[in-house]
Amino acid sequence: MQAVWPSPHEWPEVARRMCNDSLRLLQRRMIDEIGRLKLELDKHDERVNAVRDWQKKSLDCLVELRSYMSYKMDPQIMKTYEFIQEQGTIPEKIYEVLYHRAAKADTLLGEINKCSTSLLSCSSEAYTEINYQLIVSLTQAVDGYFEQKPELPAMPEGDPLPFSSEEIWNGIVMAGSHRTMFLPFLKNLPPLSPCSSPGLSVRSLRLKLNYTSSFGSFGTDMGQFSEPAGICVGKDGLIAVTDTKNNRVQVFDSIGCLKLTFGFSDVPGGGLMYPNCVAYCRLTDRYIVTERTPVHQAQIFSADGRFIKKFGQDLLQFPRGVCVDKDGTIIIIECKVMRINLFDRDGNLIRRFTNPSVLNFPISVCCNDNQQIFIADNRRHCIVVFDYNGRFLRTMCDNGSISFPIAIAITSVGEIFVADNHQSFNMSFFTQNGEPLRVYESRNRHLHCLAAVVQNDSRVILSTKDYRIYTYDCK
Repeated sequence: MQAVWPSPHEWPEVARRMCNDSLRLLQRRMIDEIGRLKLELDKHDERVNAVRDWQKKSLDCLVELRSYMSYKMDPQIMKTYEFIQEQGTIPEKIYEVLYHRAAKADTLLGEINKCSTSLLSCSSEAYTEINYQLIVSLTQAVDGYFEQKPELPAMPEGDPLPFSSEEIWNGIVMAGSHRTMFLPFLKNLPPLSPCSSPGLSVRSLRLKLNYTSSFGSFGTDMGQFSEPAGICVGKDGLIAVTDTKNNRVQVFDSIGCLKLTFGFSDVPGGGLMYPNCVAYCRLTDRYIVTERTPVHQAQIFSADGRFIKKFGQDLLQFPRGVCVDKDGTIIIIECKVMRINLFDRDGNLIRRFTNPSVLNFPISVCCNDNQQIFIADNRRHCIVVFDYNGRFLRTMCDNGSISFPIAIAITSVGEIFVADNHQSFNMSFFTQNGEPLRVYESRNRHLHCLAAVVQNDSRVILSTKDYRIYTYDCK
C-alpha cells in the first residue's frame, strides 16, 4: 500500500502533533523518574537506620575488642614481665647447682684422701677385707657422682621475649573478636612497641565517651538542685537524687522527668536536713537516706515518699555512704571516724566495727550476696573489703588503677563499678577479686563530680556540682 504524504497545508498540524507527542513522551519519562526518585527518597529514614545500626554494631565490636585488650593485655604483659624477671635468677641457679656439686666433690675427695692415708700408714699384714670394701664403696660413689650430670638452666639468648610482639597482637585480635570486619587489617597491624614498664595499665587503654543525656539546673523549683550529693536507682529504674541544700529527695524517670519529691520539713517527723546519700531496698521497697551535720542520722521512706522512721541519732557521726543487701541489711559508713555500721531493715543496730589501719577516708560502699562489704577509700585510692563480722579480707585496685574514687557499686552481672574524679571523670569495671575488665573516660569536663551509680550492667548515672545529672552508656 502506497504511503500518503500530507499535503503542504497539513504540515504545520503534523509538526504540532509530533511536537506534542514528543513532549508527552518527555513528560512521561520525567514523571517516571521523579516517581522513582521519590521512592528512593522515601527510603532515606530506612537508610539512616541501617547505617546507624551498622555503626552501632561496628562500635560495639570495636569496644569489645578494646575491652578484651584491656582485660587480656595486663595479664599477658605481667606474665612476660615475670618471665623476664625469672631469667634474671638463672646465674644464681647455675651458681647454686655448681656450688653444691663442688661441695659434694670436695667431700668425696676428703674421704678418698682419708682412706689413702690410712692405707699408707699400715703394713701389708694389716690390710683387711674391710679396707677393700671401703675402696669399693668410694669407687661406686665417684662413679655415681660423674654419672649424675646436673642440668643447668639455659642462659637467655636470641629474642628477648618467648614470643614476638606480632604474635601477641595478632593473637589478641583474633581471640578478642570473631568479626570478619577485622580480618583484613590483621596482616597490616603494626608491631607492638617495646614496653619499658613491668605492666600495661588498663587506664592507658580506656575508651573515651560522651554523655548520652543530662537533666537538671540550679534552683529551688521542682526538678532543680542546689547540691545533688547522692544518687541511687530505685524500682523500675527510677533515679533518686538527694538535693542536699534544698532538704529533699527528688525521684526522676530514666529520661529526667520528675516523678516524686519527699522529705519536706512540713511532713510530721520526716523532714530532712542536709540529706547527703540515698539507697534503695528492693526487699522492702524503701529508700534509706543519710543526713550529715548537724543531725547525723538516717531516715527510712516508702517508695512513694511516706516517712517511716528515723534511726542512728545517737550512733552515727558524719554518715556518708549507704547501701542495702538482698536481705534488707542496711550498711552505713562514717567517713571521718572510719566506721562501718550494720542495721537491720528497720534500723536496729546489728554490729559496728572500724579498722583505722586500712581505712583513711571511706566515701562509698556496696555489698555482694556473699556478705562482703566493698568500700571506696578516697584517700587511699583503693577498695577495701571486709566481711560482715568486720574481718579485713583484702584491698583491691591499689596499683594505681583508680585515683580519688567517689563511688562504688555492683552491676547486675556482679561486676564492681568504681567512679573516680582524678583529672577527668573515669568509670572502671573490675571483677570482685579486683581484676580489671574495662575503663572509660569522659570527654566532657565536669565542674566537680559528687556521686555516681550504675544501672543494670552498663548505664552510669552521675551527679555533679554544676547541678545536673548525666548518663553514660558504658557498653
